[in-house]
Amino acid sequence: MTGPASNKKESPEQFSEFREGGNDIVKRYTLISAGIGLVPSAMINSVGIAALEVAMIDELAKNYSHDFPTKLASSKVFISLIGSIGPIYFASKSKSAISAVPFVGQLLSTGIYSLTGAISVYAVGKIFQQHFESGGTLLSKENSYIRKLFKQRSREGYDEVPKLIASTG
Repeated sequence: MTGPASNKKESPEQFSEFREGGNDIVKRYTLISAGIGLVPSAMINSVGIAALEVAMIDELAKNYSHDFPTKLASSKVFISLIGSIGPIYFASKSKSAISAVPFVGQLLSTGIYSLTGAISVYAVGKIFQQHFESGGTLLSKENSYIRKLFKQRSREGYDEVPKLIASTG
């Protein structure tokens, strides 16, 4: 096994290649998730985002020469889907109110889905990237640390995601 997960020491150039590959993976999945947010269905958005996150975690694991963290990824998907029940209900109720405003309301609600999904994927990607770079030990820490890290990466995503989207067009 090579990469940050191995016991072998990598040169700064090799580590930089792993980090660059990880950044590219997170960027690509973040942009794809922004596209999924354009689908006018909260349920499709939630399931699509969860599926993208699992695929991204798998690709990040391969990039860093780790095995796919099945237990972590499964609990992440379960938590995402259960956690999205409330927002889906709220979104379906509020979307009809927001969408009632012709054109502007529909654009606004679609933009919100797109941006929040992309921020979530960005945050999860950066957390797993950090997990793999730490040798696979980061996510074995206590839940309060992980929640704090997710909030931090989400705030970072609020700044970074619009830049990523703008850089594509």
